[in-house]
Formats: sequence, structure tokens, C-alpha cells
Amino acid sequence: MSDNGDLINRIDTLKTHIANQDGIIEELNDVSIKQWVEIQKLNDRFDHLRNKFSELERDIETPPDEDAPPPHY
Repeated sequence: MSDNGDLINRIDTLKTHIANQDGIIEELNDVSIKQWVEIQKLNDRFDHLRNKFSELERDIETPPDEDAPPPHY
């Protein structure tokens, strides 16, 4: 019987260990999902800023047309 009780204790310990690991895996998954969403938002903002800088560079590099009428016309 002692061997049986020992085996049951070991199985219970393994079940507890697996349950703890499952909880940790879920937490890590949640964190990684949140980080991925944040990375996507940052990439979107970066792309927007890159486009704005490209527009500014084009405006700086392109001299205004001297023959064009002023904007109030």
C-alpha cells in the first residue's frame, strides 16, 4: 500500500505542477498578445510619421513655382 500512496502523491504533485504551468502559459500568452497589439500601433504611428516626413522633404526640395498665383486668387 505504501507504494500506492507514494504513487498517488507523485501524481497529485505532477497535477499541481501542470496546473501551475498552465496558468503561467496563459499569463505569458496574454502579455504577448498585448505586446503585439502595442507593436502594431507603434508601427502604424511610425508609418504615419514617415509619410509626413516624406511629404515635408518633397515640399522642401520642390521650390515654389514662381509663376503660380498666390493662394488667395
